Amino acid sequence: MKALPAVSLAVLLLLGGCGEQSDETSISSDRSPEQLVSRATAPTVVWFLENSDALEKTWKLCRSSPGDHGSKPACVNAGHAHERVLMLGRDRALSSLKQ
Repeated sequence: MKALPAVSLAVLLLLGGCGEQSDETSISSDRSPEQLVSRATAPTVVWFLENSDALEKTWKLCRSSPGDHGSKPACVNAGHAHERVLMLGRDRALSSLKQ
């Protein structure tokens, strides 16, 4: 009977993440930059590379007001994506991160 609480806890922990979608599938590319920046979970660098219009708009917002947005995770990820595009080009940047 002592194992029952441990098993119950393990099952609860395993099921805790069920029903959640990953950032890659739950973020619509037609969201405004303000919506992307204010999300609890930021779009990934790969997501920004795959959604160039959202990258450009989000990067513009982040750079226009770095005091308000610059340190937010979406701005940091957009910045990394922007740098990778400048250094490698979009296709090489994507392929280097997807390996």
